[in-house]
Amino acid sequence: MSMLELTGRMLWSKMLGGFRKRLALAFTFVTVVLVTVFYLVFVDPSNANVIIFKSRALGYGAISYLEKSAILPGSLFNHENDTEPAWRPGVLNASAPCPEQTPQMKGAFPVNMTVVSLPAVAAEIGGQIGGVDHGVLWSPTSCRAAWRVAVIVPFRNRHVHLPILLRHLVPMLQRQQLEFGIYVVEQGGKSMFNRAALLNVGYIESTKDRNWDCFIFHDVDHVPENDRNYYGCSGMPTHFAKELDRYGYVLPYDTFFGGVSGLSDSQFRDVNGFSNQYWGWGSEDDDMYDRVVNHNMSVHRPLWRWGRYQSIPHHHNSAGSGISRFAQIVNPKLKPVNDGLKSIEYTLLSKQVGPLYTNITIDIHP
Repeated sequence: MSMLELTGRMLWSKMLGGFRKRLALAFTFVTVVLVTVFYLVFVDPSNANVIIFKSRALGYGAISYLEKSAILPGSLFNHENDTEPAWRPGVLNASAPCPEQTPQMKGAFPVNMTVVSLPAVAAEIGGQIGGVDHGVLWSPTSCRAAWRVAVIVPFRNRHVHLPILLRHLVPMLQRQQLEFGIYVVEQGGKSMFNRAALLNVGYIESTKDRNWDCFIFHDVDHVPENDRNYYGCSGMPTHFAKELDRYGYVLPYDTFFGGVSGLSDSQFRDVNGFSNQYWGWGSEDDDMYDRVVNHNMSVHRPLWRWGRYQSIPHHHNSAGSGISRFAQIVNPKLKPVNDGLKSIEYTLLSKQVGPLYTNITIDIHP
């Protein structure tokens, strides 16, 4: 064998070895990506959303910093959060409706995430209230309540979260001078969690107690930070949870309607409530946004930083397939006719009145 042939074979062997290494690395990379995507979509879609939303928030924050530092000319975003709107609290008069801006609403307040028992919270704030009466927890006496508000909280195995939420939410609604009641709708049985169905049940069962003007659909892990985030019924439908700490205090996307939202009684009936078809985590709020828009309603959000919330960390262990749930949003034909309030079926296991809320336990099946 000539020296030239030997050199050629050595070069070819070296090139082939390098190609195999690159191919192995490429195969490993693709496998890791596919496994990660599979895990986030089918096993833990909540973390997938957090990663996406946080990445977007970091991008917004970087661009905003560059703009303010004059590194980038002009403005890519509307910096509405730079200046707080004027606050003009009204006067409380026992013979007049309560104003939407009350003297008691001071703005941002400290959030205490310390674990506390429900009896301790009831003892702390329940003694100033007197208990639930026909669904109503509290009604103002310094003025006439402008709105009767039912807060519906979907619930399952969040016994640490509920007292933390009530510790902040009840005093905030009192400062807003609203007549309000809180309904915790708990899903029993072993079926996958269905947030939307629980909210439909909360609406149905709460209206048996009294006629409410509007309904606030409130996740148990969303704690408000600002009492100027008015939970009254004007401006409905409203998406209250505009900015969440776990998403970098940035609205995840323009049509986001999750966390805390509200509709008037007539609006909720007009859109036929939430879809009952979303078992597991997510997508039911996107479906509700579509229902609202398709009925020619405009969604409102709090001004400035008033719509900020802190989230209590947890994992959605009952999450379902993100792909099949997304398909239901894209193709409404996958859902039954009259899907929503008109089609909800459930078994009422118990309805108990506690010192701070009415607890409704139900069982539902796919």
